[in-house]
Amino acid sequence: MLRRPLVSDGAEEIQRRCYDPAHMRASQRYLLLAGLAGALVTVGLLTRSRSPSAQAGPSAPPSPPTSVRLGVLHGAVDGSETTFSVADVTPGKSTASLTKLGAVVHPPGSARRGIVARDGLTAYVVLAEDGDRHSSYANALHRIDAKGVAKLCSGVAKAQAPIVTKSGMVIVARGQDGPEPTDTESQQLLLRDDVLTIDAVDPGTGTLHTLFRTHGYQAFLATLTEAGREEVVVYLSTRTGASVIAIDPVAGTSRDLSPAIAPFARDFSWDAVHQRLVFVDLTAPKAQTWQVVALDPSTSSMRALFTTTNDHAMPFALPTGEVALSSEGDHGLATIAPSSGKYALIAPFGDGSDAVTHVSGDGRWIAVRHTPKVQAGDEPPRTFAYDPVSGIQVAIVPAASTHDEVTAIGFLAGAGGAP
Repeated sequence: MLRRPLVSDGAEEIQRRCYDPAHMRASQRYLLLAGLAGALVTVGLLTRSRSPSAQAGPSAPPSPPTSVRLGVLHGAVDGSETTFSVADVTPGKSTASLTKLGAVVHPPGSARRGIVARDGLTAYVVLAEDGDRHSSYANALHRIDAKGVAKLCSGVAKAQAPIVTKSGMVIVARGQDGPEPTDTESQQLLLRDDVLTIDAVDPGTGTLHTLFRTHGYQAFLATLTEAGREEVVVYLSTRTGASVIAIDPVAGTSRDLSPAIAPFARDFSWDAVHQRLVFVDLTAPKAQTWQVVALDPSTSSMRALFTTTNDHAMPFALPTGEVALSSEGDHGLATIAPSSGKYALIAPFGDGSDAVTHVSGDGRWIAVRHTPKVQAGDEPPRTFAYDPVSGIQVAIVPAASTHDEVTAIGFLAGAGGAP
């Protein structure tokens, strides 16, 4: 039986403290999967027509992809150490070789979230730290590079990856646990009301600058927009409902993108082709029906792209405007065309749950987390670099342990790397 994928982010594990009057009690904290949204792949090549060419003669074979490097975090699933390594992805090899750049010791069982800096040699990583394990903010942000490991700040929300802006600013979601609900509040099915902040962190000193502050259940870092200017998208869940906001990381101002949505949104990414946000939300709780939707930040209009009963669809907007997602029935990776809604099953790794998490700068390689439909023992999901043009697969497997959990955090800059 397929286990629920370990996510990102999300990817894909992400603590969602939200409410459903039909099913939740005030003291409960619910986990919803999310996928880390990041840079994307030119998957028009994945779904291009297989019709014979109008011209006579066989088509030329695709050119091989160039070698790239992928930043990853890895360690035992319930282990107390996380390593930041660079994987050398070479088309002629089935397994990437890893070069260790640093490691962090932490309480066992921590979720691993992070992002590669634009220099390609630094990672910003969120991991659990000693303290109240029941707190929603018992995590710390670390900087890992060739010089070593530096803790930048505490109080970071669990299992939330940081965001790095084009200017190099590191953005994190932080908070403080509020008081538990009173008996009256519990009868009204209300949850704990926390202090929530979105903070900019100086990557050198760890100095904090608060960009946004409120009270509520969760402020989840979703993705970055690039519609005219860069904005940080935040999914906000409070006692009065859920919404999507955008924060200008330079000016520190915020605006509503969607004042009210269903309180189960996840897996946000930015569709650069259509200049809109793509995510999934639970639109029919009783029927457990999810919709992949697109939100236009300039008009706040919402459009449904695809409907599924898969609660871990993990949609991911692609550079062509198509959307990659994990297929209905867990049969592997699929794509949908936003204009027609046409569904295409790709499934390069066979049956299972697939989440695209990152893309190389040239669009040839994508990082995919694959959870087999049938898993042996405590085997974690597998991470691959995959070229959809040639079909080349390169597994990201640490030499020390083939059972380590591997989390991709971004392709490195340079030839074929991240922009």
